[in-house]
Amino acid sequence: MADFMSASAPAELLVEILSYSTTKADVLAFALTCKHMRGAWEDGGAGLRCAWNLIQDELPAAELALVAIRAGQVVADAEDASCSPPKDIQLTQLESEHRSPNGTELVALYDAHELALAIAARLTRDNNDYYFDDSMRKDLTDRQPAIHRAIYRSFIVSSSLAGIYMEPVMEALRSSDAEIQAILSAERLSHRQLDFLEQYPAYKDKTSAKDNHELFGTLGDWLLDNILSQGALREDMERSFTLGIGYGKGCQARNQQNWEPEYYEDWDLPSPCPVKLSGDEYTHADAHLVALELVRTFWVCRKMLDMGWCWDTRPDDQAETGTYSLLAPFGWFGAARMALSMHTAGQDSVPVPRIHVDAYSPGGKGDMIGDGLWKSLVNFDIYYELDDEIVYVAPLLFKLFHFFLRRHLQSDFKTDFFRHEDGGEVYAYLDSFMDNLEIFATDDGEDAACYYPLCGDFRYAEFLDGTDVLTTWDQVRDVRRRLGLHVEDDADES
Repeated sequence: MADFMSASAPAELLVEILSYSTTKADVLAFALTCKHMRGAWEDGGAGLRCAWNLIQDELPAAELALVAIRAGQVVADAEDASCSPPKDIQLTQLESEHRSPNGTELVALYDAHELALAIAARLTRDNNDYYFDDSMRKDLTDRQPAIHRAIYRSFIVSSSLAGIYMEPVMEALRSSDAEIQAILSAERLSHRQLDFLEQYPAYKDKTSAKDNHELFGTLGDWLLDNILSQGALREDMERSFTLGIGYGKGCQARNQQNWEPEYYEDWDLPSPCPVKLSGDEYTHADAHLVALELVRTFWVCRKMLDMGWCWDTRPDDQAETGTYSLLAPFGWFGAARMALSMHTAGQDSVPVPRIHVDAYSPGGKGDMIGDGLWKSLVNFDIYYELDDEIVYVAPLLFKLFHFFLRRHLQSDFKTDFFRHEDGGEVYAYLDSFMDNLEIFATDDGEDAACYYPLCGDFRYAEFLDGTDVLTTWDQVRDVRRRLGLHVEDDADES
């Protein structure tokens, strides 16, 4: 206000304000007020702190957005130095409690919010209409905070993983071996290239608990602390369990149902609740909140991969206009400028946001990954089998989620969750889950009960709570042992 009045305000405006002054004291008070406001704004960043407090009330998940912006900047700074991004970003140091946002970051928060709205619209628009009906679209406003939290966490996860997955690529580019150098752009990886990558734990199908902790421990601990720092969400979940409604009703019904074995002879029946947080300070409701928020983040990360194939890159001859967000979208492996424009397909069509994604700098190689390396990271056909038993494993890019579930919730994805079907009558479990938005449904009280689907069919879910796709780590561990696979408990590694 003071800067505006002293430097930008038209003289006519100042004269108009002064015209209402009836005494010399009024004129002096007006001048002193402007001077005092400027001093208060600049004193110790009081003005920025006030603006930050208001923004947190206005924008959903503003704190997560701030961390995502700062984490993206860390990756961008590494690219400016032609280095691999850090493998161990200290996310706690990026929180507002450690460092209040500056003016540039406050502006960036609004850009990130607009981007999150556009991504949410894209995510919901791309969903299968058979599962996603008009009533769900109507409820998106209520779901917006949950979707925004998951979107921002996906950016944070991507920034944190960029250094882990790009490390061998940067090493390969420095190699004097032409075949190894070609890893980045290879359409299909050779045996020597695969052997080179598998020197790094992030590129191994089977890793030790120690390796997992070194790769994902810091990020996993931060995610847990961040979720449990959401006081209002914890209170809401605790209320559901105390009153036996909503999420609490679903969990209790799951443990108490009397299933008829002869009717469901060959069906995968719901088992007792698979999640449990270590530590006496946590309740079972806390465990459900952590599972819910983590699986929501997984859902967005998986969707981001699909969107990654159709990000709209800006034509070379089109000048950059407007503002952009500097973030690390999941699957990009580096910082990117993400800007918005409104696109109208026809004269009478409703404008929809188009998301433009451009590489931040030539020093970043994440957007140049070839098919060979990409397929090794997002291969959905990793499984182990013996006789009639089979375990499907997440692609390498999602190893974080296996680690988190085992270490913090004593659970894991169901053994058939990542089953991939190319046609046929069986609808893949993962695909069924990804075509459903009920993981973001709001807990609306007594009439809402989680649906723990049989055979991975999510069509009739009122809302999902994240444990629908999980089972106990004990069960997965037993299956893996019967298959002769080496098993270590991530929870034991500290």
